[in-house]
Amino acid sequence: MDAQVVVLSNDLYHQAGSYVICAPVFRGDPGDHHPAVVPLTGPVAGHLIPAFVVGIPQSALRDRLGTADPDAVARAVNVITAALAGG
Repeated sequence: MDAQVVVLSNDLYHQAGSYVICAPVFRGDPGDHHPAVVPLTGPVAGHLIPAFVVGIPQSALRDRLGTADPDAVARAVNVITAALAGG
């Protein structure tokens, strides 16, 4: 499954609310809308993070950007992803 940018809102990440790239890990029902994730970047990379401490990418970005414009959200995802990838 493709990696995605999510917002961690949990003390395991040293800067609460920071963006990291995560791989979703579905547990139980494959249709579960609340998967766990495994961060691929950051200080908790490789650790399973339960869904309840993870923000939904699109809504979290909309809230932070103050807009629901899909182009603005997509640009933000691209910028964050590039920054985390070292680009």
